[in-house]
Amino acid sequence: MVNGWVGRWPRGLVLSHEGAAYSDFASRCKPLPAVRVCRQGVYPMIMPISLTIAGAAAILNVWLSLRVSRLRRPLKIAVGDGGNEVLQRRMRAHANFSENVPIFLILLVLLEFATGGDLWLWGAAILFILARIAHAFGMDRPGANALRVGGISVSWIVLLGLGIYAIILAYQSPPIRGGFDVSPVRSAASS
Repeated sequence: MVNGWVGRWPRGLVLSHEGAAYSDFASRCKPLPAVRVCRQGVYPMIMPISLTIAGAAAILNVWLSLRVSRLRRPLKIAVGDGGNEVLQRRMRAHANFSENVPIFLILLVLLEFATGGDLWLWGAAILFILARIAHAFGMDRPGANALRVGGISVSWIVLLGLGIYAIILAYQSPPIRGGFDVSPVRSAASS
């Protein structure tokens, strides 16, 4: 046990005797609140913002898929859009969701891991999901409309903001000397 540290998680996460998690490569670390100890001695980290928003995104993805499927059956169009404009718009809404959400979720997870998840990150995540819902409804209407334009604009602004913040955050941290410790978990007794 050195300076109160009793356990080490493989990817740079260090657990103190209080059970709080800290990044071991920055001296001015923020505590990550949701860490627990399992029976096997492994220290999983629960990231509530990322898990909640990933779950919401999965539900939204299924909803967008069902909107396309429910339209295909009565139109008897198994593959493609059959030239049907409404089906084309719903397919594009689903495709656009699938194009934007993965990078958003990656940024969300990394930022929550790096910052510990502040209230502003909840706000950005919820705003992104609401913008995706607005975009889906906007795609049902012909031409440019407030829901469609607003939904995609807000989505892009959130993605751009998170992306810029991630880059700034990466260069505000002190440099990593000696690389990452990816050794197996060791207890204080085996150190």
